[in-house]
Amino acid sequence: MIRLNKVSRAWGDDFALHDIDLEINKGEYFVVLGPTGSGKTLLLELLAGFYMPDRGRIEISGNDMTFLQPEER
Repeated sequence: MIRLNKVSRAWGDDFALHDIDLEINKGEYFVVLGPTGSGKTLLLELLAGFYMPDRGRIEISGNDMTFLQPEER
């Protein structure tokens, strides 16, 4: 399971993602849709660990991965 709890990321004063809550269960398909600049790529980069959220928590299989580097995930 992948779970995001109140995840936010800002560039300066502008939030790219703000208070995102998301849960994806094992075996589920998940699609990210939205216009250019809506944060789709940033969401995936946060999940992969390429960026760290400014606040909130990212869990993968029940383990807190919020501040782990990509190679540690």
